[in-house]
Amino acid sequence: MTGPTREDERNLPRMLAALRTPARSAGLMVEQVEHLIELSRLPNVDLGLISWDTAVEVFPSTAFHLYDRATAVVDTNDGTAIITERPRLDAYRTLFEKLVTAATFGEHGRAQLARIADEYRAIARLR
Repeated sequence: MTGPTREDERNLPRMLAALRTPARSAGLMVEQVEHLIELSRLPNVDLGLISWDTAVEVFPSTAFHLYDRATAVVDTNDGTAIITERPRLDAYRTLFEKLVTAATFGEHGRAQLARIADEYRAIARLR
């Protein structure tokens, strides 16, 4: 397995379901979400968000990364699985495509992130 190519770098899925679960503090979450907004402006980053009010039909149980159109690296609770068998790889590709279809990108995605950051700011003021 080789590392991601320039083209593949734009297609690495990252599951960020934890945006609505504060890690440590609301203030820290504001910083994290604002950092995601900045990262989303980079030319080699396509950050997609699936809003909590968007109905989805797929629910990945673990994070996974697609490389070289020939490998999926899947995180598990106790290790990492490297998938190269075509049927299993195709299943991860299909899952990723469904997630992309449900996601918003660009300015709309950044607007969602800004709303989440504002919600964390409000929580931080209450504490």
